[in-house]
Amino acid sequence: MTLYPSRLVLILLAASALTACSTYEPFADQPTEPARPNFPIRTPAQTPDQSAPQALPQDTTPAPQASPLPPVESRPLDAPAAPAPSTYQPQAPAYQPPAYQPPAYQPPPPVMQTVTKLTVTGKVVTIGGPPKTHKVKSGDNLDAIARDLGTTRKQLAEDNDLKSPFRIHPGDVLKGPSTEAKAYVVGQGDTLYAIAKRFNVTGQALADANDISIHTPLNAGKKLILPDGYKDKGPIKVETQVQIAGGPSAPRPTSPAQTYPSQTYPSTPQPGPETRPYTPPPEPARPTSVTTTTTKLSVTGKVVEIEGPPAIHVVEKGDAVDAIARGFDMTRQEFVKLNKLKEPYNIHPGDKLKGPPQTLKAYVVGQGDTLALIAKRFNVTPKALAAENDMKPTAALKPGKKLTLPDGFKDKGPIKETIKTVTETPAPNNSYTPPPYTPPPYTPPQTQPQLPSQPRPYTPGPTTPRPGPRPLR
Repeated sequence: MTLYPSRLVLILLAASALTACSTYEPFADQPTEPARPNFPIRTPAQTPDQSAPQALPQDTTPAPQASPLPPVESRPLDAPAAPAPSTYQPQAPAYQPPAYQPPAYQPPPPVMQTVTKLTVTGKVVTIGGPPKTHKVKSGDNLDAIARDLGTTRKQLAEDNDLKSPFRIHPGDVLKGPSTEAKAYVVGQGDTLYAIAKRFNVTGQALADANDISIHTPLNAGKKLILPDGYKDKGPIKVETQVQIAGGPSAPRPTSPAQTYPSQTYPSTPQPGPETRPYTPPPEPARPTSVTTTTTKLSVTGKVVEIEGPPAIHVVEKGDAVDAIARGFDMTRQEFVKLNKLKEPYNIHPGDKLKGPPQTLKAYVVGQGDTLALIAKRFNVTPKALAAENDMKPTAALKPGKKLTLPDGFKDKGPIKETIKTVTETPAPNNSYTPPPYTPPPYTPPQTQPQLPSQPRPYTPGPTTPRPGPRPLR
């Protein structure tokens, strides 16, 4: 068997190492054991056809001897060092959290909702309006006036209480047939200003058209005549903010859960505070409202006679002085003297001749009177009353002024106005204050010791001998 040089060197190194391990003695007083490798050694199996390995030459080099260990020095232990001075610092007490204070409850803001409500929702109906009027001028006759008013001569004479020969004078106001007018049916809660707003007119014009005061309360179902030129804009929309009931609300803050130490209570119940039946506090008094009805008289002035303007006659072709004088119930001499005519008393068409002054009825204005209220008392329209006195329907009146009453007036006497006044009486401050409660003094219960039902024999316990005195040394 041929061995390579490198393999031979490795075998020699391994043998030297095994020899050194087997001869190493660490301590002389301890038994030595042969060194064993810490890895497994597997011996290759020999095949029958292989020859036994040749013996290796023995190495005659002596194994190196282990060097002796140095001697161990022994000495006494050093004394322990003195402890350092104590530097104890007392610790701060344990942190105690402050008592919990729940935040003040803030109610959530109310939830509002816009609600649209319709007002002045009444109907517009057609009713019989005031009659047509015609103011007589010089040269007018009954037939022509009847044709202008759309009626007959007979009907016009009956409407104005005229008798044959149906004499009329300049300045007379004749009533014609009734006209048709539009009226609004007052609903619950309607006011004069709200109705005037719907029909695009002023409150004063609406009051004048119905001969009422602007402050007169309206009853449901009353029909108000609408003035000329009105424009119906439909029911009025009113938007209001209403709070929704049961809106979202924030939960009230609650204090954190607290843990209390367990306590042992005596088995004998202790008397508690005196229990009284609950008496609810009285309800707070509510304010009371008192309705006072006051009847006020207005338009209480007097009716007097005044001298009105003279009658005027416009001369037409064919008129004669004597005929005109007879028409004024005057003599020829009185008529000529009044108009300062000279002989031969020539007159021409278009000349205006004066008649005798007229005696008229007039009303003396009082404090607070208005043209509409005066017209209501005398059953005429404010326009006719204003035209008779050459003034505007909205003109202000001064106390003491005399207003000429138009023909056909009818005095109904002073006007009664009913005014309702609601007076609220504040509720008395009867706040309930409960009386102070004083608990009764506590008296502990008196307990008596329980005695045995039968006497028990006395049995002395075991005695322990006491030690004697110690001998003196």
